[in-house]
Amino acid sequence: MKKKGRISTYILGFLAAALVGGMIYGSFERDRMDPVYDKIEEQVQAAETEVQILAPDEQESETLTESLTETAESESSETVMTEESTQQMENTTEEITEIEEEILPLAATLDIQVIFQEPELPTGCESVALTMVFNSLGFSLDKTTIADQYLVYDAENLARGYVGDPYSYYDAGVFPPGLTETVNRFLKEHNANLQAYNITGTEFEELYSYIAEGFPVLIWTTMYYQEPQFSDIVNQYQGISYQWYANEHCVVLGGYDLTQNTVTLFDSLQGEVEIDIQTIQYLYDAIGQYAVVIH
Repeated sequence: MKKKGRISTYILGFLAAALVGGMIYGSFERDRMDPVYDKIEEQVQAAETEVQILAPDEQESETLTESLTETAESESSETVMTEESTQQMENTTEEITEIEEEILPLAATLDIQVIFQEPELPTGCESVALTMVFNSLGFSLDKTTIADQYLVYDAENLARGYVGDPYSYYDAGVFPPGLTETVNRFLKEHNANLQAYNITGTEFEELYSYIAEGFPVLIWTTMYYQEPQFSDIVNQYQGISYQWYANEHCVVLGGYDLTQNTVTLFDSLQGEVEIDIQTIQYLYDAIGQYAVVIH
């Protein structure tokens, strides 16, 4: 029995030694392989870091996508707004053009009969031009009626009244204030529902509206539309200076055609005259924008 027990002891001892040896060997192997495992783990971590750098996280990706989408929508909206604004501007321009054409036709000409000042009134252009206007408004006057009965005269101030004698070749004339008073003197005597206005200083293109409404305008220009020959004579009236010029002339503006860039003048020296707007406007401005209208 003792021999059998001794064998069992040996077996148990061997098994214990084998177990301890395996543990020691396993520990040795782990210690030997740890540097390899560490190296592998470092490489894996480095790869994960590189992936994180190259690819944004999910939240950043969503933010970037939303930003790009908003930018695209904004650009699309701006394009639509630009197209709408352009269309609105075009529509507005067309509406303004239509309104302007309704208010001011592109062309208008009044029915005015020409009266020549000579031989009776060689320096009476203002009286004869006024006679043409009165007759176009429904009155019936002879050539000399205004000069004989209604024309306001003055000894020296051309603005207040006619200086000289319209029947003479060597006398002067009258400017808007004196002719305006002449008109109103006539209208008052005839109980007419009209009045004359001195509209000196009105821009030339603004005179078209009177023509379009049926009212001719008396304007001052030069004889035969030559350059003004200004003198040293300057008369004052109500704060406005009126400078005399040797080739002074008064005509009736009775028509315009903006498509042809012309106006129609009724001239007591030349008859019915069609002249380009630039020429007559230049003379009208150079003289001082003298004008009278009756309405």
